[in-house]
Amino acid sequence: MNILLLLILAHLLGDFVLQPEKWVKDKAAHRGRSVYLYVHILVHALLLLIVLQFNFDYWPVIAIVAGTHYLIDLMKVTLSGKWGGQFLFFADQILHFAVLFAVAHYYFSVSFSNDFLFEDATILLILALVCITRVSAVIMMFLLASWKFEDAGADDPSKMQAST
Repeated sequence: MNILLLLILAHLLGDFVLQPEKWVKDKAAHRGRSVYLYVHILVHALLLLIVLQFNFDYWPVIAIVAGTHYLIDLMKVTLSGKWGGQFLFFADQILHFAVLFAVAHYYFSVSFSNDFLFEDATILLILALVCITRVSAVIMMFLLASWKFEDAGADDPSKMQAST
């Protein structure tokens, strides 16, 4: 399971943390001719090398994941405009995760079970995520409820005025 989590981490870092908005826009505009499409795939390959600890025995894993990532992203940018953006986003991510699960199962004999859901560490992680996301949002809503925000310009947060 550890290897699957590392593959997912590499994917999330490559797609959401290390991919600037400029790259996304350039890929949408230039599709298969975008240099950032290839840079993006290179970033994914490097992340895979890192999580696999530069063990070149796993070169087929890197080739399959990076190669399919390229094909999925190329398909996504090619279909953009013909299909809805939300649909393409989710289809893109589902396909990437399907590849990661298949590779983890085939190359690393990762079996899938829900037993881990009931381990203390998993319950603690889920508890932390719920508190960080939903619970903190509700607390902030109550703390800020007495404040009245006047919109001085949505594009310039420094001009927002708060009055009590």
